[in-house]
Amino acid sequence: MTTTHYIAETDEAHQVSALWVKPKGRKSARVFNPLVDQLDPSQAAKFDGAPEADIKKWIAVRKAISAR
Repeated sequence: MTTTHYIAETDEAHQVSALWVKPKGRKSARVFNPLVDQLDPSQAAKFDGAPEADIKKWIAVRKAISAR
C-alpha cells in the first residue's frame, strides 16, 4: 500500500479509544505511538473505524498529552 493507513478502535459511545497505524510500505499495523508516529497532512492517508476528523483529533490530543 502506498499510503499510511490509520485504523481506529471505538468504544460503545463511538469515540476513538485506540489507534493502529500501518505506515506506507509496511506489511502490518501496530499501535499508534504519539511520541514516535507523525501525521503528515501533505501525505495521502486512509482512515478506517472512525471519521477522519475524529482520528485526527484523537492524535492531536494524544500528542498534547505526551508532550507534557
